[in-house]
Amino acid sequence: APVTKLDVTRISQDGPSVSAGHAAPFQTLTLMESGKPIATVKADANGDWVLVTEHKFARADPQISFRVGAHAPQADATRATGIKQDSRETLPSPATAVMKRFEGLVTAAREEAQRKKTNGKSASPQTAAGLVGHAKYAPPSVGRRSQRNAKARSRLATAEPAVTEKAASIPIPMTFIYDEATLTPEGRRAAALLLEYLQLKDFRTVTLTGHADERGTHEYNMALSKQRLDTIARFLRDGGFKGGLDLIPKGEMAPFSAVDRTTYSSDDLWQLDRRVELHGAQ
Repeated sequence: APVTKLDVTRISQDGPSVSAGHAAPFQTLTLMESGKPIATVKADANGDWVLVTEHKFARADPQISFRVGAHAPQADATRATGIKQDSRETLPSPATAVMKRFEGLVTAAREEAQRKKTNGKSASPQTAAGLVGHAKYAPPSVGRRSQRNAKARSRLATAEPAVTEKAASIPIPMTFIYDEATLTPEGRRAAALLLEYLQLKDFRTVTLTGHADERGTHEYNMALSKQRLDTIARFLRDGGFKGGLDLIPKGEMAPFSAVDRTTYSSDDLWQLDRRVELHGAQ
């Protein structure tokens, strides 16, 4: 049976604290401080879980433990702490449904690639002249224009017909730890799926947007968005993607909108806002 474990704990007394680990798929865990419940989280289909909480710990090095169970012990937590628990904490991660849709898209791309291989058809090469190694930043207000210009340069450089297949904006959040350009476990899985999808579809140019949650100054959030874009760009390059990358930092200006934001807690929504997202590909 899978071993339930706590892999990472980052305690902050002046901001959100982050814990992450592994459990049985869809296992519910309650995080405890000195034996008292703090918050509840549910592992995803792979058993990975990440919890970001605004709870103020009594010490910088608290005694952390967790309790496992099929259902969140919400009533017990209420009695133990005297604090009304938000029922939204027992919901699965808001990114779960989005991830499942993207997994389905990747599965369809795998099947399409297999059919092409079986039929003896090879896709056009991804590494078009003038695009290999291409990566640039674009202001949010001119992102679409830069994308059109990149497509025009591609056609002039290669003297080939325009690529007709496109990928519309896919709201798959590659999420990051608070105030860092470090991917969460779920964010790493999303990035790996994105890399596979781009390679299967053989896209020549990809547009990515970088984001931060609403806290912090606009200038700080824009810089953090750029750092997060750099993390994903390195991940894609190291994985072998050689197409063009258009990187658009947006700071806190575009909160994640692919879920009902009235359904989840601020912690859940801020986690989704700390992301890099595929805006389009061609």
